[in-house]
Amino acid sequence: GSEMCIRDSFNYALRSKSQELQISIFYTVLLLLISSTFMYLAESSIQPRLLGSIPRCLWWSITTVSAVGYGDSIPVTAVGKTIASITSLMGIAAIAIPTGILASGFSESIGAQDKYKKDLYENEFPKSTE
Repeated sequence: GSEMCIRDSFNYALRSKSQELQISIFYTVLLLLISSTFMYLAESSIQPRLLGSIPRCLWWSITTVSAVGYGDSIPVTAVGKTIASITSLMGIAAIAIPTGILASGFSESIGAQDKYKKDLYENEFPKSTE
């Protein structure tokens, strides 16, 4: 049924785009680690309770990149706000890139299914040569 088709399309998209998705995941992890480190360097001495460790800054970075933005820890310095702005903008790419990759995989999957159906139909009902 259609449920099987959706699952097959999803699996096809993941398999066919696995290398691109791995690069995207690498980009996201790198973004999280670099932004956390820079935020730690910029804000740890000013806000030791909120951003005084790399894990706390990593939490901040995850919420910023994912656009959740709880607001439980925010930068107060100009440098920290600049890092936050850049991280937020790069977070848009971290979400948009894999979305585009998967959309492309779904599109290819639909094209492959259409070709399969067309070939099946043509084999079952060959055109007459008369």
